[in-house]
Order: sequence, then structure tokens, then C-alpha cells
Amino acid sequence: MGRPLNKRYFANKDAGPTVAGNEIQVRFYDGSVLGADGFIVKQRGTRKFVVSPTGTDDTTYDCVLVAGLEPHELTTGQMLIFVKADDDEVYTVSKITGHKATLVKNSAGNNIYDGKSVPWTFIADLTDGYVQIEEAGDNDIIDNTHTNVSEQNPLAPAKITGVILTAESTSTIQITFTAPNDNGFAINNYVVLVDGTVHTTFPIGQVAFDELGRTVVGIGSLTAGTTYAIQVQAVSTQGSSPISDALSVIAATAPAQITGVTLNVLSATSIEIDFPVPSANGSPITIYSVYVDYGPWVAGINLTSPVTPLTITQLTANTEYDIQVLATNAVGSGLLSTVVTATTDIEA
Repeated sequence: MGRPLNKRYFANKDAGPTVAGNEIQVRFYDGSVLGADGFIVKQRGTRKFVVSPTGTDDTTYDCVLVAGLEPHELTTGQMLIFVKADDDEVYTVSKITGHKATLVKNSAGNNIYDGKSVPWTFIADLTDGYVQIEEAGDNDIIDNTHTNVSEQNPLAPAKITGVILTAESTSTIQITFTAPNDNGFAINNYVVLVDGTVHTTFPIGQVAFDELGRTVVGIGSLTAGTTYAIQVQAVSTQGSSPISDALSVIAATAPAQITGVTLNVLSATSIEIDFPVPSANGSPITIYSVYVDYGPWVAGINLTSPVTPLTITQLTANTEYDIQVLATNAVGSGLLSTVVTATTDIEA
């Protein structure tokens, strides 16, 4: 098969590529995402490779190296390798060995290296006759600089907008959005990315819809109190939509402890309690509870209004009270506030 690639240009399927490493990046069709980013795990022949997707998925795929295609034109079992030449054009690779790559033009341009076998490198400062290959651990060389490779099929779904995130628990987030224009080809899957990495792929039959007809999916296995950047992508037989804009959400925890409590004695039998609204920690506060003398206030337990100040009544005249409050959301209750003391008025 000619001189094979050195194994140092591959990556372990479990560990994945390293930043500033020398692992070759590939684009392939994994059966759901066209042009998925990946890396080489093993070489089986001149154009036959075992690849794995970049991210947390350690599945491997047998692929054949093809050239002259856009990522959205790939079919199952095909992969692409992109290089950038010193003419500032991007080419695909039809054959690659330990030192040289045979190039195929990918679109309009000078394409002076089309069909030529040239030496390749990971270095960006190219000397004449060399081409720069994409590095899997960085994924920022050709993606951010090339001008003549269009990865977006105009028939692929449109970009998803209007995403709404709701923290449902300490480890789950609900994602709601309006289905994008499918451009005439039914959407097969929705892909959720967390912090830039594919987290879950939802076949269209596994999504739900709310009362407004919006699409609803949920992801789990998150860490309470951690902030996540969430994006969504639609996939059809024509390719993948642009990834939605990232939105941040905190995997919910109980509300923060209430601080800064102040008391205002209103009468011989009532006290007003005021405080800044605490952080809800990802899930809306639904209840404020008042504790008097270290126990729930029987006459006013679970005051449901989320607006402060709160007022407790049916107190005894000329009596000192130790007062605390806490906030509750769908996850649970926060810590009780520090004790604050007030004495009711003498009854007239």
C-alpha cells in the first residue's frame, strides 16, 4: 500500500487528540452527522482507515479516503482530509503517505496543485510546495482561514433559533425550540452540543412537543451548580444545519442562602420581613418560608409570594422573636438565613 502513515499522526479512540499535537483531522459521515470532525485511529490500507469522532464518543468507523467532495456530499463509510496550500487554497487529499499527499481541487480557485503529490506539514508558515494539514486537537487552522470550501449544503436544515433552556433538576436541562426550516427534506435527528461537544443525538421519533408546538428535548448526566454552554443542530439527509448560538445555563441546585434580612415592626402583632432576592441557582424560586423562634411559622408557613417584603401576623404583643427565612425551588430549599431579632410593640 506504499509507505503508511506514522502512528504518531493517529490518536487513541478513548483519549482522543491533543491540543497542539500532530494528529490528522478527518471529516466523515458517521451515519447521522455529515462532515463530522474526527481523527485517525488506525490505517488498514492506502485509502482505508479506522476513524473516531472528536469529542466524548469513542465509537470507531471504517472509512475510505475520498477527494473532491464537500463534507455534506459524503456517504456512509467515506472520509475527507483537507489541506491548505501556499497559494492560500484548500484542497482535499486523494492519497497520503508518511511524507506526501496527492491533492484534488475542491472548488473554484487557482488550484495550481490539483493532481500533484506534495509534501505536507502541520506548520502554518508554509514554504513553497508544502501544504498544511488540519490538526485534530486544534481544529482551528483551516476552519477559520479557508475561503473556498463551503461545508453548508443549501438544502440542509436552517439554523435553529429561539432556544429556551430550563434547568429541571440538579442534573437535567430541558431544551425548547421551534423546528427550523427543513428546506424540503425531513429532519431526521436533533443533535445537542454541550460546551462545544456532541452530548446527545435525538432521532425525530424521540422528541416531544409542548402546547405551542415547539420541539422539546432533555439532556442529563450534568453536574449540579455547573454552568454549561448549550447548542442545537438539526440533521437531514442533506446534511447538518449551522449550530445554534450558544446559551448558558446552570444545572439547577437549591436557591442560595438569603442574606441581608431586615425587620420592620408594624404593630403589636405583626412584623414585616424584607431581604434581597437570592440567586435561584437555575430553577425559579417558588416559595419563601418563614421560621420564627427556630420553627416554621404556623400561622404563615410557606408564604407563596415570590415578592418581598413578607409580613407575618398573629404575633404576641411586646414579645421578642428570632426570625429566619429560606427560599425553595423545584430542586429543594436553600439554607436558613442568619437569625434576626425584633420585638413587637406594646399593645395599646
